Amino acid sequence: MSTNNALPHLLVLPEDDKNRQILVGFRSYFAVDFRRMRVEKIANGWRRAVETFLSDHVGPMRRFPDRHLLLVIDFDQHPERREEIL
Repeated sequence: MSTNNALPHLLVLPEDDKNRQILVGFRSYFAVDFRRMRVEKIANGWRRAVETFLSDHVGPMRRFPDRHLLLVIDFDQHPERREEIL
């Protein structure tokens, strides 16, 4: 089931499969409206997640003001990634 772009919704872009599995579990929690949250396919790395956000999601987010996007990235013992991403 896909999200309705006219309503507030959340797209989640996981870096890897471990993050995706956590998100799928969270999405199935009874208090989460799963119709308003879509977990995208894995990006295969944190750099790729950022690139995918910039290339594929910035434009649609401008068209759909009720869209929010969450990048789920782990830092793997590299806290400097946060600055690089920002």
